[in-house]
Amino acid sequence: MKDINVINNFVNDEELQEIIDAIHNSSWKYNQCSDIGNVGGRPKPGVKFWKAELIQEEETIGKKLLTKIEKLFDKKYKIQRLYANGQTFGQDGTFHQDDPADNVYTLLIYISPITIENIEYIGGCTEFKRGVNIINVEPYKKRGIFFKSDLYHRGMAPCRISDMLRVTVAMKVVEV
Repeated sequence: MKDINVINNFVNDEELQEIIDAIHNSSWKYNQCSDIGNVGGRPKPGVKFWKAELIQEEETIGKKLLTKIEKLFDKKYKIQRLYANGQTFGQDGTFHQDDPADNVYTLLIYISPITIENIEYIGGCTEFKRGVNIINVEPYKKRGIFFKSDLYHRGMAPCRISDMLRVTVAMKVVEV
């Protein structure tokens, strides 16, 4: 398995709608940020963005997503956390690790209506840092990215000519 796996059409239309409904039944809070290091022994927070907890959906949506990645990668995982992130213009993320452990992975699923036809006007790529290089993954609707959680990455916000809330579902899993 590669450390960054891009899976186009990871969810089908029915699964996408189930995820969208779960997000709509949740509540957005403007309190999420990724820590970008330590200052004086305390985490230094990055830019704030939106978050919707999906704890109640771990047994339904989470299990479906888990089954998909277990089949794709022929491994067993346990769900650590399931939630949605939202970013509007100006809320570019900062490079961070989700978890430094070697057996933890992140699944991101893009929910927003971003397509090959509108990507250049919306933006919102996920960037991975590789030494001095940056790898961009376009946030096409229904696309999944499965990657090792110790990789430095950030979610970029949509550009200013878009009034979109760029939404991803994030699921953290531990290999068992």
